[in-house]
Amino acid sequence: MSKLSYTIRKMMLSLFGRIHRHELFMSLGHNCEVAYRYFRRWGFCESAIFQWGGFFTLRELVYGLEHWDLVYTGEVLGPNPIYRCANTRMNAHGKAPMSEWQGGITDANRAAMEADRADMLGRVAHLKVKFVEKLRAGGNLLVYKMRPECWFADDCEEMMRRLYASLVNFGAQDFDLVFVVEEKCRTKKMRTDDLPRTYVRFVSEFNPDDHAAEDQYGDKYGWRLIFDEFRPRTVKKQTHKFKFEGK
Repeated sequence: MSKLSYTIRKMMLSLFGRIHRHELFMSLGHNCEVAYRYFRRWGFCESAIFQWGGFFTLRELVYGLEHWDLVYTGEVLGPNPIYRCANTRMNAHGKAPMSEWQGGITDANRAAMEADRADMLGRVAHLKVKFVEKLRAGGNLLVYKMRPECWFADDCEEMMRRLYASLVNFGAQDFDLVFVVEEKCRTKKMRTDDLPRTYVRFVSEFNPDDHAAEDQYGDKYGWRLIFDEFRPRTVKKQTHKFKFEGK
């Protein structure tokens, strides 16, 4: 989306559209880009489990949510260069740069890797609990960046419904669920009208995975328009160092 198109659509949203306000934003899936775009729009972003890791496909996300007790409670693979839960195929990265492990684990970096893994496991355990608590508190904006291969999969609509059902089963209250997909996916329609407060929004293209938090890629105006429509009830001041700061 161009800057001019964004400006026109923002004016139309202000005049004729509905603004949705939320208490807390949480991304779902494998969504560093989503959290980065939200941070760029509003200047703050609370740390959440799916900003440190996620599932590559919608089907894997649904399985992980349906088997939440299995997420990072068994064997952990890697890092290669990120960690993977053998139970659920969830990926997560530690605080150390992923480049640290790209050459493999050696005697020189083994102790650092073990410390990084322990920190990652502790953080995931904490954020798993926080995720459920925040869902039950209500008033959340939940955003899932849908890859084209998931959108065009035969079971996509079923997985979207199972994702919604999983959130309800957690006890989620009063939430908006937004699926964001690329423009090329408009050729396939999804029936979600019967799912309360569930929306599909489009951006021209996603950032490459290795440039998820960089403005020169992707569709910054498309994301900005989404977060103009779905905006925080209160704009907060960032009070802690977050990984997207300085980008």
